[in-house]
Amino acid sequence: FPSHDSLFIKRSELLGQVTDASISVQLMFADSVEAYVEYGTNSGALTNNTLIKSFYPDSMGVFTIGGLPPNTRYYYRLKCRHWGVGNYSPRPEYTFHTQRPVGSSFTFNIQADPHMDTASDGDLYARCLQNELEDQPDFMIDLGDVLMTDKLKDAAGIIPYDTIPYRCDLMRSFYEQTCHSVPLFMTPGNHEGEAGWLNNGTASCIPVWSANLRKKYFLNPLPNNFYSGDTTNIPFIGQRDGYYSWPWGDASIIVTGK
Repeated sequence: FPSHDSLFIKRSELLGQVTDASISVQLMFADSVEAYVEYGTNSGALTNNTLIKSFYPDSMGVFTIGGLPPNTRYYYRLKCRHWGVGNYSPRPEYTFHTQRPVGSSFTFNIQADPHMDTASDGDLYARCLQNELEDQPDFMIDLGDVLMTDKLKDAAGIIPYDTIPYRCDLMRSFYEQTCHSVPLFMTPGNHEGEAGWLNNGTASCIPVWSANLRKKYFLNPLPNNFYSGDTTNIPFIGQRDGYYSWPWGDASIIVTGK
């Protein structure tokens, strides 16, 4: 997996759930850490900050930056330290853009089927992600077949639980190369392991494991005053965030997963 420039970080910045007035920044921490996000509209002059939060090793942290004006370019960076020890160390500065207004143009990326299986090339995929970052898009939509967990069976034809967090971590290590500055929207595909016919109604089945781990590692939107989507509460999962829609510029973006 790509290495990080900080002792504190296990999985680095990934953006999601962007609206006209907010965005979420997600990271996984490698140690006991205190952290906050500073942000502003001028690169190198980040005059605002979130509240400080504390995290345990291997915990996934989410910072929601709110109260932002629409149609605005923002810059941000994380600052962190070990609990109560020393000064806060800065992470690299990244960027995002809040919702574009009606009548404006914008760029976004769509990709599909990264797979990262026996027929895939990690270096080539990393180059594709870099190409997407260089487009400076407002967001990226992945059309699915990312985790591939329903195909990764052992000799007995069983999908081991450990396969799912491994694949989530692996694929997130690729996305974070771009999605520190490009909010990501995931579309659950037919190889994400969330097929309803595999759900046996208990907490110990592939669809429940797969949905909950995808939700842990990635930031899809839930229905609110900006996003529309599925409000169904599924036992042991809650709201699955499998389909959703939102307005951006003159477009209505609709994502429908399997």
